Amino acid sequence: MNQSSGSMLAKIFKRINGTASYALLSQLTTAAYGFGLLLFLVRVITQEELGHWVLFVSAISISDMIMQGLLQTIVVKECAESKDDSLKMAKISSNAFIIGIGLIATISILGAAITWLGNQSDSQSSFILEFARWYPLYGLSMLLFNLSMWFGNGRSDFRFIFIQRVLYVGVSAGIILTCHSVGLKLTISLLAISQIAAYTINSIFALLTKQFSLSVKLVDSGIIKEYLHYGKYTVGTLLGSSLLRNSDTFMIAAFLGAGYVAIYQLAQKVLEVFEIILRSVSSYLFPILQGLKSNLHMLKRTLIKSLRYLMLIFIPLVLVIASNAEVLIELISGSGDYYDSSIILQIFMIYVVLLPFDRLIGVVLEVLNLPQMNLIKTIVLISINLIGNALVLKYFGSLQYVALVSSLALIVGIAAGIFMLNRHLGPGQKITSHLLSFLKFNN
Repeated sequence: MNQSSGSMLAKIFKRINGTASYALLSQLTTAAYGFGLLLFLVRVITQEELGHWVLFVSAISISDMIMQGLLQTIVVKECAESKDDSLKMAKISSNAFIIGIGLIATISILGAAITWLGNQSDSQSSFILEFARWYPLYGLSMLLFNLSMWFGNGRSDFRFIFIQRVLYVGVSAGIILTCHSVGLKLTISLLAISQIAAYTINSIFALLTKQFSLSVKLVDSGIIKEYLHYGKYTVGTLLGSSLLRNSDTFMIAAFLGAGYVAIYQLAQKVLEVFEIILRSVSSYLFPILQGLKSNLHMLKRTLIKSLRYLMLIFIPLVLVIASNAEVLIELISGSGDYYDSSIILQIFMIYVVLLPFDRLIGVVLEVLNLPQMNLIKTIVLISINLIGNALVLKYFGSLQYVALVSSLALIVGIAAGIFMLNRHLGPGQKITSHLLSFLKFNN
């Protein structure tokens, strides 16, 4: 690795210092709580109950991703440009809130309709009943929580975001542990109440500390149309990413049952370590690549160097996890009942090595103002994943094959992204030659 490579790597780690460290700590707090909750639940509830909880959380996650895809980017952007204008900030929050309420109402009505039309006695789809019951409260509390997060992000107040995350974890974990200690059964309803209470207390805290304000008088149909227009591509891409993560869960439940979801989820949860690294590096790279979009040669060189550094981090972790998968899963689960999870985890390591290519190609597409192409890439990836899952679950009933399909879908998605980049960049600027030189560290 040459001196410029070492300098680039030093910059990435330097980014963690100072204010930005709170952004990383926020992600680590959320991920650690999710992982810790899974470790706790796998020991105190049955495999079937854990599977139903995972399905319920996945449904909530997809709904939240629609909200974030529609509003997050525009709200953060507007806040960053208007953080010294209190009236403009109030307009942003008020109009975003109205859009959020409309979305929550729509999803709630759809959930109620699906419940009414569906088979309510089917144990495999019982999580839909729970979703329809709890989503309206989830949606409202999460909307206010998200607004406080987005406003903190727009003001670069990552310390406040970190405090909010810690408060959420403290309230939710406190309720769950208290209920368990007094002998209450940890049902979906009780777990849902713990999270809704945590979001609600966070929202009240944000309102009391005047992180944002709401006023009906500031609602403007023109602003609402502008926000909806801006978010139409982003919501598709983020929703697609959420569906990619959660489609395996829903399809496994449909074909094999909720118990198999728990086995698969245990292996999938380990991947969040790599997701945290990727999100942090992507956040760092986006403004750099944005500044290089008029210099395509440097943009491509920076992309390749970033991929190399990620490989330097990912490959050692992949080798350690793959060689100790059985021990790791047994430590997580506290028993030998999840042996199949270790095999799935080993297969997932192929997916992990491919993931940086897919993620950073998506970042480049966004930087080059090609969100529609990023959306197409995501749709291609999801389509392969859904078709592949349906085939392997129907004819083989194998969780290992489902994990392999994820890697195959990612390969196709990466190829689609490269094809679209080459097409946009033109004959003399194709990115393929740079990718072929990926292993040449002296470039």
